[in-house]
Amino acid sequence: MAEAKAGATSFQENMEALKHNFFLRGFFKNRGYYDSSQLTAHAIDRLAGRAPARQFTFDGKELFNKPNSAKLSNEERLNQVGTFLESNPYGLAVVVAETGSTGGEAQNNLKIAQARAMVVRHYLAQKFKIDGSRIKTLGIGESKQTSNDGGIKVAIYPGARSERMVAKTKR
Repeated sequence: MAEAKAGATSFQENMEALKHNFFLRGFFKNRGYYDSSQLTAHAIDRLAGRAPARQFTFDGKELFNKPNSAKLSNEERLNQVGTFLESNPYGLAVVVAETGSTGGEAQNNLKIAQARAMVVRHYLAQKFKIDGSRIKTLGIGESKQTSNDGGIKVAIYPGARSERMVAKTKR
């Protein structure tokens, strides 16, 4: 058992080193994230049953350079969201990401949506003086209602009461 744990630890260390290797780091940088285990770290199961107090909507091509990537290419578009969150009281903000009907595999589309939501959440939490624990993510995956590049919505709910209205955070 101890050998298996040591082997797993060694494997994780090697994978971490590969992420920063000169030849491979471009892959992770283009993908938009390094660790897929973080995709659902701040995820919720569903949105509240009522309309948000404020919502910002973006087409995927406004924020990301490719339909199958979670690498932000136009972060400045999100500054209006961050500025709003900094200057207005809110209970909860949820970043909802959808991919368009690209014809790709459903599981892959879900992973891209989760990654996009995570990347947008990370940008807002790092760049602005807001409580990152009150920003959650919801990766929906493929939706026929969005363009092929997908869509991002940031739904903002007022007051502490809204946290109880949203489904429990996944752990």
